[in-house]
Amino acid sequence: MVQRRGGHPFRGADRLGGLNPPEVSATPRRLDYGTSITEVCRGDRQLGVSCRVLPSHRIKGFDGCRALAVVAVFLEHRTALRATELGHVAVLLFFALSGYLIVGGLHSDRVGVEAGQRSVFTALRDFIRRRTLRIFPIYYLALGVLAALSALGLWSGWSWEAAPWHLLYLSNVYQAYVLGTWQDTFGHLWSLAIEEQFYLFAAPTLLLIPARRHAVVCAVVVAVGACVGLAHVAQGASRIVWVTDSMANFAFLAMGGFARTALSRWRMPAAKWIAPACGLALLGLGLVRANDPVNWRMGLGMLEAGLAAAGLILALADSQDSLLVRFLEWRPLAALGVVSYAFYLYTDFLWFAPPWAGPVGHAAAMAVNFMGGLALATASWWLIEKPLIAWGRRARPAAPRTAIART
Repeated sequence: MVQRRGGHPFRGADRLGGLNPPEVSATPRRLDYGTSITEVCRGDRQLGVSCRVLPSHRIKGFDGCRALAVVAVFLEHRTALRATELGHVAVLLFFALSGYLIVGGLHSDRVGVEAGQRSVFTALRDFIRRRTLRIFPIYYLALGVLAALSALGLWSGWSWEAAPWHLLYLSNVYQAYVLGTWQDTFGHLWSLAIEEQFYLFAAPTLLLIPARRHAVVCAVVVAVGACVGLAHVAQGASRIVWVTDSMANFAFLAMGGFARTALSRWRMPAAKWIAPACGLALLGLGLVRANDPVNWRMGLGMLEAGLAAAGLILALADSQDSLLVRFLEWRPLAALGVVSYAFYLYTDFLWFAPPWAGPVGHAAAMAVNFMGGLALATASWWLIEKPLIAWGRRARPAAPRTAIART
């Protein structure tokens, strides 16, 4: 039988919203997952897996991380911080966080497959449905609105040449290898393309490979991606090629996945101190001046940033009562984190600052852009994203919130 450890890394998480600790059965049963962790369990030794039950609650601090990351990207795009790697490092934090959650979910799904509770096809279908409902609607809605405005002569930033690349989530490939530079208001779509490409790779791979091998798969992806990134450095590649390469960025998503599958079963000593240390390391690495072409210091520095991001996520998950987590749970910060995807997607499309505006006018344009993006993202969340997520949950059979028993 699974029991709580003293000083459980997610102590108190079961109290969010009044959720009681999940019942533990001696019989392996299907696992469900969301975005939080409340119990540690170990799978049957014959399966050779280790998992956490992931019910519908959230891991405290993660939304705050998203909020800080999206603000960092906003500031880099609008201010003199454009000369630094701050926005790039913030995107790496997004990647590591996505890897932690997505790989963790696929890991739990594979445990369910090995327990005989579902097929690989069913697990893959459910994953695709979840990701489709979460990502596609507002992404394609935004592109459709911009295309319509362009056709009506009301917006000049649209490119019909680039449109197929954006529609197929290949924005990173288009900008690095076709255009050779950032595409004005569409430049930020490269990171969304990377995430979608990783989902298409990770879902079938992890659902077909035994769960006990998932940490190894993540480690291999990290190693290969790091080699690809450093190869770009050795060849003197331009910054845009180095920043947007798919395989190189898979390494950062896999770092989060490795933290979830290999390290999260162990309690992290001094996690409440490690988390702020990793956060400060990320900030310091983000303030490094960007170079084009990239150099070895930057190449190794971004790998260090990825490791720091994964360490931060793991430490936050292991210190849910820490002062840093309490700060990240500050309501305005957490609220921005909830709508961070839409905010990231919309704000660059809304940016307008006349060249003659001057410093005061530029600052005013930034404030209008931020508040307008936040208002639109909030409306998008309540009117589109949240209802679709809720509909997707109702459309699938309910899974019992139970754990695989330890033998």
